[in-house]
Amino acid sequence: MKRTRRLPVPNTLQPGHYIFWQQRTYQVLTPDPANALLLHAQPFPEGPGATLSLLDLLAIPRTSPSAPLFAPTLEALHQQIEEQYGYAAGTTTHDLPDSYVIKAHIITSVVETVRRLVSGDERRAKARGEPLSHAQAIRRALLIINKTTIRMEVRV
Repeated sequence: MKRTRRLPVPNTLQPGHYIFWQQRTYQVLTPDPANALLLHAQPFPEGPGATLSLLDLLAIPRTSPSAPLFAPTLEALHQQIEEQYGYAAGTTTHDLPDSYVIKAHIITSVVETVRRLVSGDERRAKARGEPLSHAQAIRRALLIINKTTIRMEVRV
């Protein structure tokens, strides 16, 4: 019988503790004095304060990949993130300069567009019974991309 490692359930969410949820790191500031099911938290390292619902945080099964992680220190949280997701905590986008995030979105957009164009060429060639050079299809897609203006919406 395979034993599964149980993820720790938070004992408390005291001020100063950390939460990693929805690809963001939060530091707990205070419980809401008017509603015991809410926490006031600060996105880490910076950002406007947020109110997190304990119902939302704790309703997700602990075995789910989208389950939040809880830790008393930032170092402990980073270790959990590495164990759970297989990457260092510093790789989430909120830690990166906006220019890097924009460039990453542009690169992703170009790759997806090239894949879509090449796939379309392959379908057309197959439907017509014509041979297709994959390299030629990529070159054609890149020529189209080079003439295309990529528009990105930046939310601040």
